[in-house]
Amino acid sequence: MVAAHRAHGRLVDLQHGAIIYRADQRIDHVYFPETAVVAMIDTVEGGATVEVGSIGHEGMVGINISLGCLVTPDKAIVQISGSAMRMKTNDLRKELRFGSPLQRLLLHYTQALLAIISQSVGKLQAGGLISYRRAHIQILDETKLKKKSCECYRFIRQQFDGMLREVPRLLSGRPRASGRR
Repeated sequence: MVAAHRAHGRLVDLQHGAIIYRADQRIDHVYFPETAVVAMIDTVEGGATVEVGSIGHEGMVGINISLGCLVTPDKAIVQISGSAMRMKTNDLRKELRFGSPLQRLLLHYTQALLAIISQSVGKLQAGGLISYRRAHIQILDETKLKKKSCECYRFIRQQFDGMLREVPRLLSGRPRASGRR
């Protein structure tokens, strides 16, 4: 996604453990990781936290902006140090005029991200395959977990492969070929 935002972005270094956003914070900048990886963290009842997603070079930290939101419900923490392009939220919002190549790309990324969330850790814990507590995952049924993980992995891989195949076309502004979904 790097090419999508070079005109308004600035390359920054993100250090392991750095907090990019806190939950319910206004988003002033979005980040397009190049070599960094950022974890999205939610707090559940009782104050426990759970990682709901990781964002690397395929995505954007602050995706809520592309959906019209100004505040993030999640905490974003750098898990792997590295570089990222940082862009002011106002610049991104200008780029997201209806039908722009960047808007189409971010909508496709959002679709893939939502598919991943639907296959997330909550189902594994609810199915009795793992137990999750703050910074501790215990495998309860390894055989079933392997079977379930392979199924989820294929689904997630298909979502991202489909999105990545569309990047050149979406950024060029070319319409989708007929007969394709």
